[in-house]
Amino acid sequence: NCSAYIIDELAQRSSDDGEPSGTAGLPMLEVLRKNQLSGVAAVVTRYFGGIKLGAGGLVRAYTGSVSKAVQSCGLARKLLMGTFALTADAADAGKLLNIIYQQQFFTVASVEYGQQARILLYMKQEQQDEAERWLTEALNMTTQLEQVGSEYVEVPAEREK
Repeated sequence: NCSAYIIDELAQRSSDDGEPSGTAGLPMLEVLRKNQLSGVAAVVTRYFGGIKLGAGGLVRAYTGSVSKAVQSCGLARKLLMGTFALTADAADAGKLLNIIYQQQFFTVASVEYGQQARILLYMKQEQQDEAERWLTEALNMTTQLEQVGSEYVEVPAEREK
């Protein structure tokens, strides 16, 4: 059972587990690096081959196994998503929501009504400034969003050609 894992840039390791040095674990680790993966481990179990495959054959077998596994599983990126609060007069909430639903920056997570309406917006955290500019222009008033939460979300990654 040869293995390779990457936790982050500093925590990476591979094992040839009895195969000739550099013919299994390191090539597997290079596949993970090439795909810019982190928080992942790969284990390949070889039942047959060894001397008959030769060093080059072993490298191709282990590299190919990990490459096929990565390709069949697909890749995902982690995006930092934020929840932001926008406060407005309760009487103006309906009009405000109609304007908000006309854009693509964020989704409305929820609306809380009290003396004032608190609209929770969900978007990529990096888009906060752009969303504030859009809201300021669309509402004709300076708009500040208050961040009330964040989380990492996995989304399918596009393969680079």
